[in-house]
Amino acid sequence: WFLSTPRGYGDFHDLFLQGQSSEFPDWQSWQMSSYSNPYIPAGEIDAARSEMPSLMFRQEYLAEFLPTLAGGMFRREWFEIVDRVPRDLVFRVRAWDLAASSSDSADFTVGVLMAKDESGGFYILDVVRGRWSPANRDRVIRETAERDGIETLIIFEEEGGSSGKSQTLALTQLLAGFRVRAIRASGDKATRAAPLASQVENGNVSILRAPWNLDFFSELEGFPDPLALHDDQVDAASYAFSGILEGNRGEPRAYYGVIK
Repeated sequence: WFLSTPRGYGDFHDLFLQGQSSEFPDWQSWQMSSYSNPYIPAGEIDAARSEMPSLMFRQEYLAEFLPTLAGGMFRREWFEIVDRVPRDLVFRVRAWDLAASSSDSADFTVGVLMAKDESGGFYILDVVRGRWSPANRDRVIRETAERDGIETLIIFEEEGGSSGKSQTLALTQLLAGFRVRAIRASGDKATRAAPLASQVENGNVSILRAPWNLDFFSELEGFPDPLALHDDQVDAASYAFSGILEGNRGEPRAYYGVIK
């Protein structure tokens, strides 16, 4: 028995085709969507359709073999590029994906600023990206916070173990006076990016025209290809979007320079 969610046209797809061919009478194969499962309410599956990109839904729930998800989760034409943002932005989040090295082969430290308006539209307002030493990285984070203003919630991932807690303490002290929230990541990167990708695909996310747009689009359009060099901007954008959805919920995790 070989049982799996379809994932591209690899070895599992070859086995599936053997089960469909009369040349292999000892093999049989079946393809069933999640709607075939009597233990999952159809409404639950329909809800998932609205919360994730269409290609991912077709693969994960409809059991379709697709060429690849790489290049399918985000497309630049799904964004509206704007020269101005509305005045009714009601919530702003700057989320950071942190790196600790300044070498040319290292990941980037990225801070993505997002906001939403009163009608439920989402805006990507700014991306700060670079390879810095830990000291210079912290300086950039503090300067960016001062530029964003104290009304902006700052989010960063807390790694596991004592080192993660130590970094949370250091960043919280660095950002004393600002609203800071440390989060623990769950699920793989594609799963974390799916809610944002769904909104992008449905035309609900706008992006402010700026020089950083090109690098941002290039990275998103290559995600989640495992051969892509970087996904730091995707991670930071996913964290920012999650922070906006969460809003002011979970306030015990938010603090002004104090660990709780």
